[in-house]
Amino acid sequence: DLKFRPPKVMIGQKAKFRFEYAYWERFHNIEDPIKRFRMASSWGMVQFMGPNIAGDLKGDEADLFIQRFAADVPMQLLYGAGLIDQLLTQANGSLERAYKGYNSGNIDSTNRDVIVRAKSVARNAAMIEAEIRRK
Repeated sequence: DLKFRPPKVMIGQKAKFRFEYAYWERFHNIEDPIKRFRMASSWGMVQFMGPNIAGDLKGDEADLFIQRFAADVPMQLLYGAGLIDQLLTQANGSLERAYKGYNSGNIDSTNRDVIVRAKSVARNAAMIEAEIRRK
């Protein structure tokens, strides 16, 4: 059954998203502008892009799954935690490299913006950890 039914707790709530124009261009073959918009945006607390949420699903199945994901916070957190765990394993425990993978899809990205952001995330995590240990 592919009908979209958001969890009751999410009915009437806004789903966080961020539109990415480059993805809009990439999915020019999707004729329905609403479906194209969903595929060209990142969704939820973990800001996963439409294609990453849909995975191997196509067409209506992909679109309905993106809608479900956008309205299901526990699912978002489960996916996010699973991805972070996978990336930390792949990056041999390096938070900086894992975040590069989360942000760009490549734990060894050489993109300057990705590197700067990953260093900032790693610094913030170290400060939080130090504060926790202090208490």
